[in-house]
Amino acid sequence: MWSRFLLAAAIIICTGGTGQAEDPMAKPRGADGGYLRAEARGLLIWKDTGYRVIVRPQERPAKELVLDLWISEDKVLVRRLEDLRGKQVIVSGNVVWVPKGAQVASDADYTLGFAQFEIKPPSAK
Repeated sequence: MWSRFLLAAAIIICTGGTGQAEDPMAKPRGADGGYLRAEARGLLIWKDTGYRVIVRPQERPAKELVLDLWISEDKVLVRRLEDLRGKQVIVSGNVVWVPKGAQVASDADYTLGFAQFEIKPPSAK
């Protein structure tokens, strides 16, 4: 009996009393509501378990920046990404911490990327 009570109390405390886990992709709760919005132009690739955009600055092409794309299970978006793979793209949205793979065991399992974003080829207006 006590074990069920303690389990219920732990769930309420960990979920903020709603009974639902917090969405890691939700807007930050900071007092200032800060965020980082970016537009990145780079090469869309598939590596390991997901899509990435590789940005190489013109002044130092050897110094590349890699941003992961968190796509969840959006089949329409997956087809669009498949069509754009290996091409230059423009991605815009909020830069957030996204999981590197399917399982997250520690903070090291996150990387910077886009969770909700728009993607298009550079020529599209």
